Amino acid sequence: MAVDKALQSQNGHFDLFVRFLLGLAPMLEPEIRSPLKEVLPQLAIREVSIEKTVQYIKEKIREDISPERTINLFYCLNELGDKSLVEEINRYRNSADKEKNLTPAQCSALAYLLLMSAEDLDEFDLKKYLRSDEGLRRMLPVVKVSRRVQ
Repeated sequence: MAVDKALQSQNGHFDLFVRFLLGLAPMLEPEIRSPLKEVLPQLAIREVSIEKTVQYIKEKIREDISPERTINLFYCLNELGDKSLVEEINRYRNSADKEKNLTPAQCSALAYLLLMSAEDLDEFDLKKYLRSDEGLRRMLPVVKVSRRVQ
């Protein structure tokens, strides 16, 4: 699978390509496939289950991979139209119960959300979200772009 190839790449040069491919996945849906075959009859389109791909990517996010690779997987989920983990983190951020520990996957979702936000990361308060070493590791991309970390 293309996702695995991108994860195995040492320098990440397949990351954008995989995101591009996954962005094309909605074109494989039946209502779009027929007109596409008329325009490109030589194109052999295989049946693809977007939901299976989303589940596979979510499984990979839960594995022990680098924070940067995890962020890329969230970009892939976004290309496929799945925002469930990001929505889960938004509910957490808006709730009063912030004492609950975030799972590593939730920390990755939070990192993705913070990196995608329009606001500058002048100051990032680690204590506000993190209570584990794995959570800290998953948040390293945010720490790297923040001007100040507490």
